[in-house]
Amino acid sequence: MTMHDTIELIFVIPYLNEAPTLAAIIADCHRCGIAAKAGYEVIASDNVSRDCSIEIDQQHDARVVSVPQRGYGAALQAGIQAAWGQFVLMGDADSTFRFDQAPLFLARLRGVLIW
Repeated sequence: MTMHDTIELIFVIPYLNEAPTLAAIIADCHRCGIAAKAGYEVIASDNVSRDCSIEIDQQHDARVVSVPQRGYGAALQAGIQAAWGQFVLMGDADSTFRFDQAPLFLARLRGVLIW
């Protein structure tokens, strides 16, 4: 069994220059991956940021995917393509989406309802 076989849930965060909010979003993903009792990984899909976003990703244990092609769609697609897990949850780095619902999504995806 490889590390890839143990990853069930991938969080993909496409972004451009989101240093002010990245650390909190990545921490949220880690909390939710643990709460979901899943092997998980956080992928930060960077769209050529000019701030310190990549350093924040690295400091908070997110795998960085560098995406030179501009655009949200390009960053999202590259992050998903880099994922090696069973399920992908994506969300913006600006806290638009709440990752704290990840255990519920994963339970549904596993075919088990948790209430």
